[in-house]
Amino acid sequence: MKKFFGYFLITFIIFLALLNYLSMGLERCSPQESQKFAQEMWNLTEKVGDFHMLKGEISIKKGKIKIGGKAYIDGIDTSKSSTVMEINLWADNNMSSFACKLKHGTIVEIIGGVEISGLKWFSVRNGECKGVITEQFLCDKYRKPIGDRLIEIVNSSE
Repeated sequence: MKKFFGYFLITFIIFLALLNYLSMGLERCSPQESQKFAQEMWNLTEKVGDFHMLKGEISIKKGKIKIGGKAYIDGIDTSKSSTVMEINLWADNNMSSFACKLKHGTIVEIIGGVEISGLKWFSVRNGECKGVITEQFLCDKYRKPIGDRLIEIVNSSE
């Protein structure tokens, strides 16, 4: 139990540091500075085992996206033949603080990403809206809404 708590605490602190770094102006950093930061974070997290930063092209449930590239907000749930038309972005991966919401089909910039215990989280932005979202709400291409169009805001990472 102590070991688990230690890993959890280290992971949480590192993730908060990553989010703080990303929110403080990744756009003002040179590629070399960003790469140096990523390497430092990677070195710190190698011991944790279930946490790592994502880089380059990443396979997600709805295609492949690239850190520093573009993706689309995607609320399509094929298992229910419906589309959630607005998706929440969160200030952190605990979903404890709402950041903003974006409509299905909105293009976002992928600022960074981490995988924690098999779940991929991405820091994204579109204009003034910037936050964290899970891979299930991103797609590498625009897809027209299907089935029922739900107006409610998604509050789950499932």
